[in-house]
Amino acid sequence: MRSGQCLMAGTEQEKDAKDIEIPNIRWDVFELMMRYIYTGSIDVKLEIAQDLLRAADQYLLEGLKRLCEYTIAQDILVDNVSLIGGLQCCVTKECMHSICSRELRQVKCKIMVAFKRLR
Repeated sequence: MRSGQCLMAGTEQEKDAKDIEIPNIRWDVFELMMRYIYTGSIDVKLEIAQDLLRAADQYLLEGLKRLCEYTIAQDILVDNVSLIGGLQCCVTKECMHSICSRELRQVKCKIMVAFKRLR
């Protein structure tokens, strides 16, 4: 893709169409993505963060990806860390490092609490 080329550029048929179907993105995700494109910021809710992250990755929106990653990372715990496995293609290594570091701290805290109970 050349610099200045529109990410949304499509075929001749799409240029003449009234509606363009985007089959892999739900309307609410698309709407938030467009709001981000026009305003530069949005409030990413956890319920939509994973789908929005995939869309941001598809359309090369790095700032939006970081917002989604931050939202997802805030909810990751030792008990549910395996749930982000399906996002490995979209999540940056910096985000994964942050999540893993936080998880390691949580595990260490749980181990320390368990040892204190044994005393």
